[in-house]
Amino acid sequence: MQNATQNTELGQDQIIATNLHQTSLLDMISATDNISKLIMLVLIAMSLISWAVVVIKFLYYREFKKCFNNFNSLFWSGLDLEQIRQEVIRSRYSGAATVFIAAMNEYKSLDNRAVYRDPLMKLSLKQRIEQVTSIARDQETQELNQYLGILSSIGSSATFVGLLGTVWGIMCSFRAIAASQNTSLAVVAPGIADALLATAIALCSAIPAVIFANYFSIKSNALYCLFDDFTRQLNSIMSKIIDEEEF
Repeated sequence: MQNATQNTELGQDQIIATNLHQTSLLDMISATDNISKLIMLVLIAMSLISWAVVVIKFLYYREFKKCFNNFNSLFWSGLDLEQIRQEVIRSRYSGAATVFIAAMNEYKSLDNRAVYRDPLMKLSLKQRIEQVTSIARDQETQELNQYLGILSSIGSSATFVGLLGTVWGIMCSFRAIAASQNTSLAVVAPGIADALLATAIALCSAIPAVIFANYFSIKSNALYCLFDDFTRQLNSIMSKIIDEEEF
């Protein structure tokens, strides 16, 4: 009699294990209770948001680098600064071209004859050009780190949300054991499955977010350094022009 009971329980456990193996992810989520559903939906939403940010940042960095390379080729093509300025004005410019236009506008904003007769005014003009180029550089590069905070937040918080789902699933398993006074797989499996599923979804949300947050942070710093180097070179060129210009 005891052997028959054990065989029956074993057969039920095997059936449950087979059903779980054949169940899809959506079926597993729909089979959970409302609290577990809410936790998993939050995790899925966090994952979708993080992947949207990843796509946006990839496209932005690609466009940023393309615009910088195009203008950098024009800037070092051998044309004088006024020719470059006219060429940039005729086209849709952004990035490094914006810094260049800001410097040229400041350079042309005063009566150069009066400036070059006074060494102090020369120094003042250099300082103003450095200021406007720094402001233009910061304005153009402020989007480099945009949305990276979202990735970092998702990477750090998704694991805790998943932990909540794990604790809730295990707690449901213990409650089922206490209510039925039975520790068979049929009683324990649903809660444990919910707990592990929440953990898996949390890891799938957190790991890519952390990886891409670090990757984009490194990429952002590299692009900013590239942009900053150009700004310094431009200020040096403008300073040399101001020193050599005489009336």
